[in-house]
Amino acid sequence: MVAARQAGLAVAVVSNNSAGAVTAYLTAHRLAGYVSPVVGRAYAEPDRMKPNPEPILQAARALGVRPVDAVLVGDSLSDIVGAHAAGVRSIG
Repeated sequence: MVAARQAGLAVAVVSNNSAGAVTAYLTAHRLAGYVSPVVGRAYAEPDRMKPNPEPILQAARALGVRPVDAVLVGDSLSDIVGAHAAGVRSIG
């Protein structure tokens, strides 16, 4: 994340965890300044979590980038499936 920001790239976090929990983690590890936005799970709407592409598309819109110009780095099959559904390249 740090290297990406130093290279002038935008960095977002898209998580199936709450945005508050992710932000707390980033803050505790002095990384919050490198990430915006943080898109967490929609409250009481588990069907909108990844692999649903909506949170990934929400992050792309917030960054002002086309999905085809974005890359999602993920650690689960739902990340990869969601990225493909959103038209975003993925690294798993």
